[in-house]
Amino acid sequence: NSQANETDTLQFRRFTFSDRDIEFVLDPFSLITAQNITLSNITSWGEGACTISGNTQTQIFSNSINTTSAAGGAFDMVTTSFTASDNANLLFCNNYCTHNKGGGAIRSGGAIRFLNNQDVLFYNNTSAGAKYVGIGDPYEKNRGGALYATTITLTGNRTLTFINNMSGDCGGAISADTQISITDTVKGILFENNHTLNHIPDTQAENMARGGAICSRRDLCSISNNSGPIVFN
Repeated sequence: NSQANETDTLQFRRFTFSDRDIEFVLDPFSLITAQNITLSNITSWGEGACTISGNTQTQIFSNSINTTSAAGGAFDMVTTSFTASDNANLLFCNNYCTHNKGGGAIRSGGAIRFLNNQDVLFYNNTSAGAKYVGIGDPYEKNRGGALYATTITLTGNRTLTFINNMSGDCGGAISADTQISITDTVKGILFENNHTLNHIPDTQAENMARGGAICSRRDLCSISNNSGPIVFN
């Protein structure tokens, strides 16, 4: 895998509020360029904790499709927790999970944490239900077009950008079973053109089709102490 940095052709630093030109397509096939990824406490059936930390170059997770497990689109493993901390730019683009557990880019059975990173972008990620056709199972968990976990914490990042993400049930960009916390963002937060679809013709599933951008299924969502603009569009 090749490394991407800020001098390469793809200038992802432009994904800030000062110059948002989002018209891009990543041509390569599945890309994971992170320098420092740690997988720990891996069980015999492939579950474990994932940590991405201390990367000094832009990291790209792109064009991945997960078809076989309850993992998110960008990672072919079921994470019991996912932590990204103290990194340069992190880009999750065009990832897709086809199973019914949710998390177009990242799915965790426990916590997802993004802590003290630079620019964090989730663009055009999709959970399975958004493409589902048919009667289906009303208990499917096609939640979180970008992120789905028990708890989600986004703290101390320079910018957070969620654009064109889509889920089938709940939380077009972000869905958590309990709590979502977005705090101490330095420059700005953008949620733009994220969707959740009422894709299963069942009353119970229809009740879950909520939160075009964010869905906390326990009504515990805190967005506080952020310094820049917060835009939902």
